[in-house]
Amino acid sequence: MNASYLSWLPESRSLFAVATTQDKSPLLNAYQWNTSTQSFDLSQSLGLEGRGICHINTNKARTKLAIANYSSGDFQLFDISDGSLKNKAVFKNTGKSITKRQTSPHAHYVGWGRGSRYLYATDLGTDEILVFDTSTDDFSPIQRVKADAGDGPRHLDFHPSLGIVYSLNELSNSISIFSSHKETGYLSLLDKVYLSPKQQKGVTNTASAIRISKQGNYVYVAVRGENMIYGLKITPDGRLSIVNKVSSGGNHPRDFNFSPNEDYLMVANQRSNQLNVVKRDENTGRLFATDVALSIVTPSFVQAFGN
Repeated sequence: MNASYLSWLPESRSLFAVATTQDKSPLLNAYQWNTSTQSFDLSQSLGLEGRGICHINTNKARTKLAIANYSSGDFQLFDISDGSLKNKAVFKNTGKSITKRQTSPHAHYVGWGRGSRYLYATDLGTDEILVFDTSTDDFSPIQRVKADAGDGPRHLDFHPSLGIVYSLNELSNSISIFSSHKETGYLSLLDKVYLSPKQQKGVTNTASAIRISKQGNYVYVAVRGENMIYGLKITPDGRLSIVNKVSSGGNHPRDFNFSPNEDYLMVANQRSNQLNVVKRDENTGRLFATDVALSIVTPSFVQAFGN
């Protein structure tokens, strides 16, 4: 099994993972924490349709789970209300955009907003954010938000209190800032911030991961190519300004996450086979590189597992 992204439910000590078999077939696996052996036991494994499974998320109520298939450009919804995985619905997107990476749909992210009703999904290939109402049986978008051509929206993150959604755009290395309507789930564009400088000869900069601090005062972003982690301050109206940036400590930072008390960022540098540590000042938001690193083969996801 080649797991690429996880969803951890601490209340039930359950773990869901998207993975592929040796022949690249997609798998959705469910695990349960075994306190006696201090390890995860596989409780269910589903072989899925589609190709390039890359993201997974659960709603706030822990009753639904969704996945994104990058290569086949589809999103799938599952019922997990009784603790088991049950197929519910599939939506396959269509379309394309302007770059060589965008000749077909590439589903990249799924996640619920402030509640358990509206599911937000990104399609890097069609330059879209799709909004679904998962309280109905019709699993089709109620809104299609078009990004700028060539943006390549990759991941979203949701502000904990402002009703703001941040879209990290992989291909343009930018963040689009949206307000979200609590009742309808619709998104409205507020602003856009560019991160890395123009592409350098022989180097392709591609944004990869975005995280918001628990207090909602800073956003952090990883950019591959230049291999940097950016810190940005969030203004009271949700807009952003860059604080500083530091080296990721390795090559190709695909993901990163906060330590439990948020004074460090743990960075998964996939091509240098390292988990590197970046120090964070909680008051100023500034980042500081460190020499602390752990060797891990092709890390792609980071999360602190606890209560």
